[in-house]
Amino acid sequence: TILKVNSGGCDRALSPNTTSVLVGAKSTYSAVTGWDFSPVTGREIIFDADYNIAANLSGCSCTVNPGKVVTIPSGSSMILLNSIAVDTTNPITSLTFENTAPLIQINNVANSGKISVKRNSSQLMRLDYTLWSSPVAGQNLLAFSPATYNVAPSNIRFYTYNTTSNFYSIIPPASNSFAFGLGYLIRMPDNHPTTPTIWPGQFTGIPNNGNTSVPISYISNTQAFNSIGNPYPSPINLYDITNGFMKVNAANIESTIYFWRKTNSNTANSGYCSYNNNILVSATNSTFNGTNPNGVIQTGQGFLITAKPGATSVLFNNDMRIASTVNQFNKTVEADHNTIWLNLTNDINSFAQTAVTYRPNGTNNIDDYDGVNLNDGQISVGSSANNKNYIIQSRLFPFNETDVVPLIVKTNTSGNYTFAIDHLSGFFINRTQPIYLKDKLFNVLTDLNNGNYTFTATSGTDSNRFEIVYQNILSLPANTASGNAVVVYKNNTDFVINAGNAAISNVKIYDLQGRLLLSKVNINNSEVRLNIGNVNQMVIIKTTLIDGQVFSTKALN
Repeated sequence: TILKVNSGGCDRALSPNTTSVLVGAKSTYSAVTGWDFSPVTGREIIFDADYNIAANLSGCSCTVNPGKVVTIPSGSSMILLNSIAVDTTNPITSLTFENTAPLIQINNVANSGKISVKRNSSQLMRLDYTLWSSPVAGQNLLAFSPATYNVAPSNIRFYTYNTTSNFYSIIPPASNSFAFGLGYLIRMPDNHPTTPTIWPGQFTGIPNNGNTSVPISYISNTQAFNSIGNPYPSPINLYDITNGFMKVNAANIESTIYFWRKTNSNTANSGYCSYNNNILVSATNSTFNGTNPNGVIQTGQGFLITAKPGATSVLFNNDMRIASTVNQFNKTVEADHNTIWLNLTNDINSFAQTAVTYRPNGTNNIDDYDGVNLNDGQISVGSSANNKNYIIQSRLFPFNETDVVPLIVKTNTSGNYTFAIDHLSGFFINRTQPIYLKDKLFNVLTDLNNGNYTFTATSGTDSNRFEIVYQNILSLPANTASGNAVVVYKNNTDFVINAGNAAISNVKIYDLQGRLLLSKVNINNSEVRLNIGNVNQMVIIKTTLIDGQVFSTKALN
């Protein structure tokens, strides 16, 4: 390693207890010769001509001379030990980093002059939002998106997150700039297309650099969410065991982060994707929302974190910065865990997803691989542990097929809902391990490897009806009431339900998807005959007695 480079203006200390190395002075790019010396870590990079070449540049520092227009193209990068100096005397002078072109600086030094950093949104429509964070200092909010709706005082579509209220609060954009490391929710410009289209964002200002703490708040267990963001013109690593953002801040924040993904076409769904240790739970069933950040927070990306009790800040530092030029929204990797992604949908395309994972160091208690369910969509599915609702839950490893995972289901209207496997990882991929959805209301098991499970539900939250299990074991309730058997049998085309000496209040007959086929109420008799037609199928007959006891019986029609 290098203690200092003492030529060409690169004489800043790199780190203590290292040796000193003398290096070359400068690498100058001119219109006549191009590079006089190839840019390397020990040389100062000087642009004395316009530049737009696809190449990865390394240097000690970087200077852009007056009147020169320098562009680092998409897919290229610049890595510097020290500072950037962009001329401020000539208005033509510029240094632009195109989308997915990172700037990395190693030392905690000040920069001078402005750069431009371009960052594309995902494909969004006119009324959609993005959670942004600025990689530069001095970027005014309104100047960043001047066509976003902005009619004071209440019709403003620029927001910051309010930890106390758990809602976004309006921020006047003309008089405010992006703060270091904070996330801002901004609506697409009013002239943006009404079909999914990328919006090209551009930040202009002095590039952020160095080690800085960002304030966060913890008020209570339910008032701990904070909107922060990547403050650098480069991606940052989340999970590096030494320098990752989550590792550095483990004492102050919970292990799950949340990305804004609500779109105008899916207002009923959750507003956020949930991400924990390379497991992403999607907010919609679209391709974009299902892609994985793979341990990287991209340039310009804002996100929510959950503060731990007593936490007051998170730290960002240069050690977190990486030169990945792969777009977060397009990258995929092989999973290093054994995970089930389970979808819940309804007839009007509302969507929710949860993940259950089996991975080394996982437990059935609360651990760093669990993610709390924000539960902000009109429908929701999560799993229960320690009386909490988790959208990502890590279970005890190694996997045991006797495991039982209780589900928590929220439905907003009465109607039909469907459980389905979205995708699988690890030992679940080959689908040899049964994954049963157990409906305890009807005592029905459905192996989701072989098909979906459709059921009916009313509006509300149910934490007792459904489980994920891995063994085909059913335990129907004993059909006895007040010492009398509840007997179900066929007589010609009728079902006969007989409760002996007990009186029947009502009977409901469902198919195995949970759809109600027939209902008979106010029976007040010990026996009833019901006919559901000539359809050949297995049904579940739910008999409720006058004294409130309920019995479910499977029978073939």
